[in-house]
Amino acid sequence: MCSRCGAAGYCSRECQKSHWVKHKKLCSKLKGHREAVDSLDPAQKSALCRLVTFDRLPQIHEEYRQLGIGDNSKAFFKNWLDDTQSRLDSCISDVLKGKNDHHRTTSRWREFSPSLLHFLLSARPGDIFRNKTYNTYASLPPQHFRNTPLTKPADIRNGDHVVDIGFVDFGIIIDSMEQIVEGGDKVSITGIESEPFCVAKTTIMMQMINDRSTAVRSVVEVWVSSFWSHKTFAAFKAAAKGILDRGNLDPSVRNIVEFWNSASKMSCNMAINQQIKGDTSGAGGYVFKCCKLRNEHDRADYLRYCSHKALYEDNTTKLGSVVMNLTNESIGVKQNYEDVTEAVPSRVFVKSDPNFRGDLRLLERMRDYFETQVSCFMRLVRSGTLDFKPTLGLISIDNKYLIQQIQAIQPRVIHWSNVIDYINPRDFHTVSKAISGPQTVHYAHSCNWASFVFDVDLFDFFDPIRRLQCFTAGLIEVEEHHGNMDLFMNEGAYAFYNIANRPLLKRHTKSFLQYFFEDQNVVCSGSGNKKSPLQIMWPFARNSLTMFFAFAYSDSGTGTDFDIDEI
Repeated sequence: MCSRCGAAGYCSRECQKSHWVKHKKLCSKLKGHREAVDSLDPAQKSALCRLVTFDRLPQIHEEYRQLGIGDNSKAFFKNWLDDTQSRLDSCISDVLKGKNDHHRTTSRWREFSPSLLHFLLSARPGDIFRNKTYNTYASLPPQHFRNTPLTKPADIRNGDHVVDIGFVDFGIIIDSMEQIVEGGDKVSITGIESEPFCVAKTTIMMQMINDRSTAVRSVVEVWVSSFWSHKTFAAFKAAAKGILDRGNLDPSVRNIVEFWNSASKMSCNMAINQQIKGDTSGAGGYVFKCCKLRNEHDRADYLRYCSHKALYEDNTTKLGSVVMNLTNESIGVKQNYEDVTEAVPSRVFVKSDPNFRGDLRLLERMRDYFETQVSCFMRLVRSGTLDFKPTLGLISIDNKYLIQQIQAIQPRVIHWSNVIDYINPRDFHTVSKAISGPQTVHYAHSCNWASFVFDVDLFDFFDPIRRLQCFTAGLIEVEEHHGNMDLFMNEGAYAFYNIANRPLLKRHTKSFLQYFFEDQNVVCSGSGNKKSPLQIMWPFARNSLTMFFAFAYSDSGTGTDFDIDEI
């Protein structure tokens, strides 16, 4: 064993000597914390010593330069690579000695208030912060596409009426078509979204789909790509004109469609300049994700996507996207530099998935995913088997008219996106039960549930022994999940608290669900995974802490497969 830190074990002194160059940085961080290191079991020590943080990260700016792109982008990623390396180098120190402060408290609990400080004085593991402030959802720029794809498809079948609240684009249906038989009873989807931008974009895409001359790739380009072909531009303009001629649009949606309809063509160079200029704030996250990729060509392709946001980039893509690259903030068209990898479910990269495509590179696999799902969606729509109606609306206890509209649908499936993060449980269940039919199953996810529960964050306690144990347990879980995926390194770079918090989160999911369903008679399960409502450790997830779950009110006669005790 290394006599200085006690973490690294060797088969001989020669082996130890040859490894010292790699080990010395970690060793210096652990020095002085021998008690914490000695508390780890052999597997935890081994995982700690494999952590890629303490090797030099891949020189992604040089890999990017080999694509023949301008020096500005190279410098852009080099600066963020250096910053990321610095943050990773300090992660063990932060794990062992990091202290809470006003900024960290606000970030962790999403508020800083007297009621929070009073709660923290006596909080015990699993306690719920019941006086948390609920704020109405108010996005900055509207989303172009969802960032929380379902971990498993929802149970949607022929003849179902579905209400998708906060759908953003095509909602849950794009990942839940496996059980729908083409030509069978119609599946009717009513999408409700508070952002006119999202409703306008999805309305245009649906108009394109209903035009049988529109190609699958054109719909995908409008949905997720910053580069378009001339054919896509023509199909988009024809769809916008067709919608305006119908004359039954909400005024705020109409304003956006009219803006896009009057737009001129934009060159790819103009689109690139806008993306690179505006996306500097997100580069740090890109570097973390990029350094998890195993192959140099995938890292270079991903960085090219990050700077261009072009899912397609070939000799047919001559234009910038009207949707992604034009803004008019007075009518709600704002720029948003999202990463489409967040909209791809993890199962696309899981080797055990029946549809796994191991022959494809990173971007090829993402294009294949979107084209496959959109192709199926288009067939179902064009055959009359599926109907998707985007609707502008904000669900709340005061919106009686919208509640009555949903009641009339008698939906069998309701999807809530992350609505529960912005409405207190009492009001949520009042609305939820009001719009439920006798056979309704609800799907929901929460991105912010951890901000209700004490002891699910490394900064909730200060014992270095427990902190290091949580961190190394998280490292082992990362390796287990990534071992079932290709393209990713098991020991990829991570923000340390995402790794350390994971074992803590698993302990208290039931505490949150019991709080959320307090005084409600429900059956509940993890959505697609009865043992846990947490998604797997997914390298491209925007939030690795998101909780997915499904539930039904017991008196509805539905949901006998759900059992909250299994969570």
